Amino acid sequence: MHGTQKKELKNTLKKLRVNLTIDTWTSVQNINYMVLTAHFIDINWKMHKRVINFAVIQNHQGATIGRLIESCLADWGIEKVMCIIVDNASANKSAMEWLVAKMNRSAGYQLILGGKYMHMRCTAHITNLIVGHGLKRLQKSVSAIRNAVKFVRSSPNRLEYFKKTVEREKIPCKGLVCLDVQTRWNNIYLMLEAALRFQQVFMAMKDDYGGIYVNYFDEPEEEIDEDGNIVVPPPSNTNKRNRVGPPEDDDFEIAKVFVDILGVFYEITLRVSASTHPTVHTTFQDVITMKKNIKSMCVSAELATGAETRKILNEMAANMKNRWFKYYGSFHELNHIVIIGLVLDARFKLKNVTYTFNQEGLGEEEVERRTREIKNLLYALYDQYVLVVDGGRHL
Repeated sequence: MHGTQKKELKNTLKKLRVNLTIDTWTSVQNINYMVLTAHFIDINWKMHKRVINFAVIQNHQGATIGRLIESCLADWGIEKVMCIIVDNASANKSAMEWLVAKMNRSAGYQLILGGKYMHMRCTAHITNLIVGHGLKRLQKSVSAIRNAVKFVRSSPNRLEYFKKTVEREKIPCKGLVCLDVQTRWNNIYLMLEAALRFQQVFMAMKDDYGGIYVNYFDEPEEEIDEDGNIVVPPPSNTNKRNRVGPPEDDDFEIAKVFVDILGVFYEITLRVSASTHPTVHTTFQDVITMKKNIKSMCVSAELATGAETRKILNEMAANMKNRWFKYYGSFHELNHIVIIGLVLDARFKLKNVTYTFNQEGLGEEEVERRTREIKNLLYALYDQYVLVVDGGRHL
């Protein structure tokens, strides 16, 4: 069955233009892996996603990644590659440069415009980098709220008491608090969003429950051993570090402002990560939306009541703004295929791109030059796809 299915898919991929997504990581056993996913639209205009390779890779160096991609393309007989989406890492940039050069030297590949626009940086990954840079300044408040949630979820008795406090405080919410995965900012967002609904409950618990809630924060912070087990330092350990918390009103105030901003980034991450429908036509607008929301964070910081809160939010906004400009400033590093996706959207077309350039404060000559550049690229792409039939030009 595997052989039959692979043969059918191979015949399909050989006929179509394919986009690829690459992800590499290192497991806890210190083994390097790489997965290669193909996205394509069939003759019935239905979008497909297929994992075509999942393999151990010797290392994450650019040439090594490039060779494995080339080997996989040869195995599947893929000749028409449009874009390859990778994380924003220097090794991936080297891999794309190596691969494009190798494919241009071979007659077996049909690249678009010499592979100039093949390297596509993952928008979801860049969004993670921008948000993660801002979250660093929020570490104390996040840790305090996270520990409060840990207290609630650490035993059935504590969870039951939490529910009774919710009823006593008349909080109109049927949900519960949830723990995050600390390496994933979107999970941190979900944890903070849920905890904010119960701010009144956490503050009430500080004066209740026989001091057990407050005493919980006098205990040493847990440590995780190599086997993933929780290790609590013995009382005799003078270097023990108590848990951060309990969270105060200032912590919740900072979290509330950041959650309002994070909500937009969370929605953008979900939108660009979709795999059952195209996303390229919304990505350029998402990039602009990121900038607008970082700017709104600056406004929220100025309106904050506490001086410390204003300081933290200003630093967070500055960090995120610097990251945005690093990756998207003036759109020089943005793959223009993303802008072409917006042009092909009948709701926006080329005029919307010109409007956006004007809104970004570019000079009149610069706006005209960039608009002409996008228009020329659109015509160049058209010429790449066109078929000559009876002297006429048809897509």
